[in-house]
Amino acid sequence: MSNLLINRRAVLLGLSSSVAAVSFAGPAVAQGGLAGKKLVFIVLRGGMDGLGAMVPFSDPSYAGLRQNLAVPSAQLLPLDANFGLNPFMPNLHGMALNSEALLIHAVGAPLNTRSHFDDQEGLERGVSDLGDAFDGWLNRTLVTLGADVEGIAIGSTLPQILRGDAGIVQFAPASFPPVDSDTLNRIVFMTTNDTLIGPPSAEIVEDTLAGRFDLDVGADATDFEKAAAILVDQDPQLASIAVIQVDGWDTHNGADPLGRFGVGGRLELLDNGLQLLKNGLGAEWANTAVIALSEFGRRVEVNSSLGFDHGTGGLCMLCGGALNGGGSGVLGDFPGLGPTQLFEGRDLAVATDCRAIFKGVLRDFLGVSLTDLNGTIFPDSIGIAPIDGLIS
Repeated sequence: MSNLLINRRAVLLGLSSSVAAVSFAGPAVAQGGLAGKKLVFIVLRGGMDGLGAMVPFSDPSYAGLRQNLAVPSAQLLPLDANFGLNPFMPNLHGMALNSEALLIHAVGAPLNTRSHFDDQEGLERGVSDLGDAFDGWLNRTLVTLGADVEGIAIGSTLPQILRGDAGIVQFAPASFPPVDSDTLNRIVFMTTNDTLIGPPSAEIVEDTLAGRFDLDVGADATDFEKAAAILVDQDPQLASIAVIQVDGWDTHNGADPLGRFGVGGRLELLDNGLQLLKNGLGAEWANTAVIALSEFGRRVEVNSSLGFDHGTGGLCMLCGGALNGGGSGVLGDFPGLGPTQLFEGRDLAVATDCRAIFKGVLRDFLGVSLTDLNGTIFPDSIGIAPIDGLIS
């Protein structure tokens, strides 16, 4: 880890046997006020439990709904009189206290259906009707900005959010290719009548398709280190929009927010990765904005498997030296967890459309016009105003 932070060029040389770079476009040249700016979007696939990450400990309904998975207020990293961060996130907590992080609860993707497929598509296409746009909103942003900004995808697959007409540079770990969904479904078909291996096979396939994997924190941390090294190694004068995908947030069972092999371990992975980016970028951190968001939050009440089913309102985490933090770092409206406040009696209601956050960052950080935001990048969002003051 220390070598990664000391010499970023050496990192990529050291990873040369495990990281492959596939270029779909030549490098862009940043110009004007965009030079050196980095926007990093972290897709948290599977539906992160935002209530386990930033805990509303003062809400009178919280402890009763979360039962033995409620995080005691004494163990939280305090933000203000109402919220505290999970103890597995000390780095993000430090950023919040240093005016480098903003945390917005009750955020929803445009579709808000509790379906992995639909809500991930809505989040990445940036539309509330999947027939409206087939490319990703970050790719449309790259098209709008032209040659001033380079698009970077880090992972074995090109995420929907970066698909479209703009050329993308993709970095992928040199490992076995992922198994496609057709092969997985054939496995289920072949084993469906076998009472011994049929049920576990079906469960494994379901977990894989949902991005819900075993919590091997060591292996995941290595992947995050590789992603961070790639971003850190980019030309400091080159503006870039990069996407990192982090799987494993579909916690229907074993979702202990204080367990290293539960939600706590996933939050620790994310927290360490964010700090790794900050340390590695050094002075460039001042010109960086990071957004981390999942397709939906989790249900408020614990299920019979000591986990949380699909919900609606989630947590959006923003950090970076370019942010206009201050105070506690807590931003936005929190609808509350009382019986009359929950959406359909079970979920944290959505108070903020994620596109309001994205618009605020794109306008104030990358200079995208409101006309382009409403007309091209988020075509069905004219009634959603950008959030002011996110960027310093």
